[in-house]
Amino acid sequence: MRKLMLLPTVFLICLFSLALAPEFAVAENCRLNSDCANGQWCSNGQCAVDNRPRTYVGLGGRCDNDLRVCRGENICGDNFRCVVPECESTGDCSLGEDCLRQMCVVDIILDEDRDGVPNGSANFPRDNCPRIPNPGQDDHDRDGRGDACDEDYDPGEVLQASTSNDNQVSVGVEAGTRYGRNNTVVGGQAFAQARAGEDNTVIGAKSLMTVRERRRGKSDKNTTLGSETLRILSAGNENIAIGYKAGSSNSAGSGNVYIGAFAGSEKPTRESNKLYIANSSQQQLITGDFRKGRVTVNGELNARALTQSSDARLKKDIDPINLGLEAILQLEGKTYKWSDASRSQQTHIGLIAQEVEKVIPEVVTEDENGFKAIAYAKLTTILIEAIKEQQEIFSKNVADLED
Repeated sequence: MRKLMLLPTVFLICLFSLALAPEFAVAENCRLNSDCANGQWCSNGQCAVDNRPRTYVGLGGRCDNDLRVCRGENICGDNFRCVVPECESTGDCSLGEDCLRQMCVVDIILDEDRDGVPNGSANFPRDNCPRIPNPGQDDHDRDGRGDACDEDYDPGEVLQASTSNDNQVSVGVEAGTRYGRNNTVVGGQAFAQARAGEDNTVIGAKSLMTVRERRRGKSDKNTTLGSETLRILSAGNENIAIGYKAGSSNSAGSGNVYIGAFAGSEKPTRESNKLYIANSSQQQLITGDFRKGRVTVNGELNARALTQSSDARLKKDIDPINLGLEAILQLEGKTYKWSDASRSQQTHIGLIAQEVEKVIPEVVTEDENGFKAIAYAKLTTILIEAIKEQQEIFSKNVADLED
């Protein structure tokens, strides 16, 4: 009788213990989908029926032979021909693939970047770069983020080198490229984020590191030599950058040439067909525009001879000029020193562009930064006409005196 009275008490204690048991007390029975039976997936450590919507890549169609079916155990493959079955369950396939109709296919929901490593779940993450392909799961600084999506640079990391069947060579920690063709990359994080590109030669740490353009023909034939050259360029073709941080201010553009340390615009820009030659960030000695055929020398230019094309066969709409002595008399020569302390502080002589522009606008130009310049050589033709006018006046006065 006493034993019978104890049974309800033991039963109530068991129920109370189950009610207080935490959720994590349930034993895990899986970590990967392959740990579960076919048709199930691993969710929070438990195998469950897999009712998720799926989008597969790599499925074939009906076999297009006389029998329309495959004999024996063979199945219809992607090429519409009968092939040997690849799997019976998901566990027979590689990571990131599922077994469907006895063929291993990629499930792009499970493997978002389709690098063969499934994303995993919140409790069991699998891919350390779920949105950027990182098939080897490289993580040299061991911070949990794969090298392909981690911009941190650790100088203590080991040197990496790789080649590919697409004539690609890369040397350096996190150096690209896994994509494109005929690229040669040397330097830590050089070309690191590239998703396409052909015939690029990138030498220098962190050079061309932010190119992300995926379309073909948008990141080709660039050549760099020096650390951080073209560093922020996101897309562009046929750029040349030689020297530390050369072209590092251009975020998008093609056909540019940067020579020397810090060569390039002083502020972030998007430009094409420009020329810069410099050896410091303070002054660009030579700038140019290939499209306009214009070169600017920011200093003194010494030449033994200077000629200009003037053949009549190269010109049209030729007319006499109507400027002469009257225009010259309105000009006023000045002495001056450059306001830029980095330039020569000796006293110079010349004209002021704004004053000349009011009289002879044809000899004044303006650059992209709004600074004006005078084409002194063009003044020669006006001086010729002025001398002719003055000589005519002189001859007339002499004739009057003789009469």
